[in-house]
Amino acid sequence: MWFEKINKPIIGLAPMFGYSSHKLRLKSRQAGADVVFTEMVAAEAIIRNVDKAWEMCEFDDKERPIVIQIFGNKPDSIARAVKLIDKKLAPDGIDINFGCPVQKASKQGFGSVLLNNPKLAKEIIKAAVRATKIPISVKMRLP
Repeated sequence: MWFEKINKPIIGLAPMFGYSSHKLRLKSRQAGADVVFTEMVAAEAIIRNVDKAWEMCEFDDKERPIVIQIFGNKPDSIARAVKLIDKKLAPDGIDINFGCPVQKASKQGFGSVLLNNPKLAKEIIKAAVRATKIPISVKMRLP
């Protein structure tokens, strides 16, 4: 695993919606970031093959290690998206967003609101882990 080869605290560019573009990720890697993340992409958009979603996931090998962040609230959809991303892009990891606090995310049942439902959060994580061999991480924000 890529993160086991880093023998120091890991410095990374966190996933930031609207900011984690290819250019910023590349500049961050050039500036010494050990890992970069894409902005969050809807698992449902991935499984529906929405072009914009796939564009948000695209990366250059110079950005590696790179982790693609997804969001959603259905374990099956998360698992299907993970499989598709792994098969098509083979990133170095996939991150599940349990940290977005915005009202739109809360109303739709994803992001930080999932921390209020540990059973569903656990099901989502298990589904993602079962769907791939690449590392799965979770972004959280604690109050």
